[in-house]
Amino acid sequence: VSAADTGNNFFVTREDVGKSLGATVLASLLEMNPDVRGEVIEEDVERLLANLPDPRDFFSRFNLVIATQVRARPLQSLAATLWQLRVPLLVVRAYGLAALVRVVVHEHAVVESHPDNEVDDLRLDCPFPALAAWAQRFADFASYDSLEHAHVPYVALLLLCAQRWRAEHGGAEPASRADREAFKDMLRDAVRRDAATGAAAVEENFNEAIKNAHKAFAKSRVPSEVRRLFDDPCCQSITAESPDFWVLARALRDFVDDAAVSGGLLPVRGVIPDMTALSDHYIHLQRLFHTKALEDAAHVGARVQRLLEGVGRPAGAIAEAQVRAFCKHASALRVVRTLSIAEELAAGKASAAIAALLKGGSEAASQHDDDAAGGGGGGGGDAEFGLAGAQNAAFYVLLRAADAFHETHGHFPGTQDTEEDIGALKALVTKVLTSLDLAPSAVQPDLVHEFCRFGAAELHNVAAFIG
Repeated sequence: VSAADTGNNFFVTREDVGKSLGATVLASLLEMNPDVRGEVIEEDVERLLANLPDPRDFFSRFNLVIATQVRARPLQSLAATLWQLRVPLLVVRAYGLAALVRVVVHEHAVVESHPDNEVDDLRLDCPFPALAAWAQRFADFASYDSLEHAHVPYVALLLLCAQRWRAEHGGAEPASRADREAFKDMLRDAVRRDAATGAAAVEENFNEAIKNAHKAFAKSRVPSEVRRLFDDPCCQSITAESPDFWVLARALRDFVDDAAVSGGLLPVRGVIPDMTALSDHYIHLQRLFHTKALEDAAHVGARVQRLLEGVGRPAGAIAEAQVRAFCKHASALRVVRTLSIAEELAAGKASAAIAALLKGGSEAASQHDDDAAGGGGGGGGDAEFGLAGAQNAAFYVLLRAADAFHETHGHFPGTQDTEEDIGALKALVTKVLTSLDLAPSAVQPDLVHEFCRFGAAELHNVAAFIG
């Protein structure tokens, strides 16, 4: 433990200076809860890789390796070993006010991706039979007393008013802004009014219906991200070695392709949002969606079992609960694949992406200047996004140049003589930019100066944020 460690590591204090950093940190980590287990191997990564008879035997026991503050050369060796073993690698680095988090994985399938803006799956544009029949129970809601009228679920109101709209417009749906506003007026006209004054009553269920009016005609569809998974070779060809995710994805694709059963759509999610309604009505609606979700999952499950039998795997290898969870989150399925570190450093996809960000930043800067000069803000949001992406790309280039600097000089720029190191770092930045087919001006000189002033310091707040 060094004095610098006390400024960037929560688990060490001044009393630990001089002690083993690994052992000190481990002692604190083991206190987190009784299930934590750990051991310390006090060995530099580069020496560990060199001294092990076969590094693959050592690293194959891990299902994730996190590499923090590892220099470029040993990182490349470590990453190559883990890539062969298909063990995911998480590279974490703090360098002054800059930081890098890099995931290196052949493939990572995500079922519960927790999207920020998940859309309710209500199927109002194509209600399944049980839902359509349920809505018809409220067809005479205009005759209800005040309490019942104010508690007709907005899902029923939208289904009934959409049915009426189509009947009055030859089956057509609202096609313009005026049409959509007219549909909302249809809902507003259904609000109960005071017989004497004509004032509209405060009925929250109708407010909810008007707020969600767009959902009445919003098209249910299979998201493009999921369509891409269906077209993936791993989904098209299932073998005995196929991960469960791809077996489930293929069964899901077969379900969607069977339009007579699925209507060409994903399984119903089976979850409904909160809404103003009488308890009995809401619970009934919940059960309708839950039952439909179970039915759809059962169809997918049957296809899963046929696929498993077809490749010689046990019929129960994928549990029913796993199938249901997969169907529930089917609209947000994701697969992450990254380049290896070796592929990243070679000229190719990663280089093209960095170059595009830096070029985009130059264009965004020009747009930003034009907007400022003209006093307008037309594309300000896009310009700011482009500038942020370019700055991140510039820091990436600077980190690669700093690693090259360390390989040449034996220390990071700014840790010994900042002014002398600036020129050497500029030359290495130019070298990296040239490999990306970019001009030296793609990275601003001020950033090079700032990077040297960082001095490879690991600041507490930056380390805490990315940790």
